[in-house]
Amino acid sequence: MSEKFSTIRQVIGSMSEDDKRLVVEHMSNQFIHQDEGKNEYADFGVEREKTPEELQIIELINIETNKLLDKYGRQPFDIPTQKVHIVDKEHWPKEYNHDVVSVFNLYGQFTAVKAEHASDRLEFASLVYHEVLHLKSHLALEAEKTTEEDGTHIKFRGYRAGISIHDRQDGSKVFLRNINEAIVEELDKRFVYDVLYKNDLVKDELLSSNNLKKEYGGWGKIDDDNNYFIKKYPLYDDKTYPKAIGFGYETERLVLNSLIDKIYSANQDKFQNREEVFDVFAKAMFDGNILPIGRLLDKTFDDGTFTKLSHITETQELKIFVDAL
Repeated sequence: MSEKFSTIRQVIGSMSEDDKRLVVEHMSNQFIHQDEGKNEYADFGVEREKTPEELQIIELINIETNKLLDKYGRQPFDIPTQKVHIVDKEHWPKEYNHDVVSVFNLYGQFTAVKAEHASDRLEFASLVYHEVLHLKSHLALEAEKTTEEDGTHIKFRGYRAGISIHDRQDGSKVFLRNINEAIVEELDKRFVYDVLYKNDLVKDELLSSNNLKKEYGGWGKIDDDNNYFIKKYPLYDDKTYPKAIGFGYETERLVLNSLIDKIYSANQDKFQNREEVFDVFAKAMFDGNILPIGRLLDKTFDDGTFTKLSHITETQELKIFVDAL
């Protein structure tokens, strides 16, 4: 729609192509010209300056996520370092829950991490990688042109982010969000174990984490396989205790992996390994085409399976559904 680069790959709605082009150009300006600390969608106050190591991590994340874009048929592009905000909790935007530690903002075209969770390179890298994947996934907007007393306006809202789809009748309902987050976090897990663990940027932290795991093995959830990092953390009595940092969306990932196992088990003549089944889901997240997922589910199980699955928005209900397949 526009010669300018934009992360927005599609605009739907009953508007002219020229009006849709205006939406894309607006979002392109958000991506290209965003200032370091603020734009019209976010005012973070004073950001912490990024360290040289954090800048190297963002560069590494761009390299690795661009490999995924290329693998799944998309044109690679970099997320500028100024679009990764490190913000102390006093300036964390009020629209985000206090327990949210990192965000991706579609309208502002940025990612942000709470400063207290950026103090360790391993955690910082995992969080930024997750949010950058959202920004590099298939993004689409729904827009409409309205006439009001003060003139004509174009309003838009998020429609697609990866494989997730906002209900056009009820914008608060999002289909396939749980599966989408599971795909993102599974890619994050691969990045941490296959790339980050081998990088000298986190060598000292990884050594410290391994030592803490040996020292406190069997204590709490230290030995949980979901954890990728153990660090010392201050508590109310001013003493430090080991704290396990694990991958997010654990139940959603269990559901996705169970679904992949079932599909692979029933289609071993079509797939060389289960990773090829995962690729079907990951490719859809990047290119926006969810039809291959739908066809695979309906052929593997029963007609209508994909429609039923996609309309289950509660994760526990989805788990029950997938367990019964």
